[in-house]
Amino acid sequence: STLFPYTTLFRSTTVQLNSNFSVRTGVVVTENGSGLSNSYVATPASINTKIEGTYEVTYTAVDKVGNYTEKKRTIIVKIFS
Repeated sequence: STLFPYTTLFRSTTVQLNSNFSVRTGVVVTENGSGLSNSYVATPASINTKIEGTYEVTYTAVDKVGNYTEKKRTIIVKIFS
């Protein structure tokens, strides 16, 4: 297959300081050819929402024939006012 996995996500997400948040929230990966070899990998696998700041997460998806796609997402942890 020459079709690459397709990743859908918000490029930037803001979350409340001290909240429960998964870096997998809002991420969807699809593949219309050979199928995915795994769902996807998020690096880092989690962020510390107890520390205010900006984090970058990289999402990588690989299909069964080795085609891959990679997308980055910015997670902003802050106090909502």
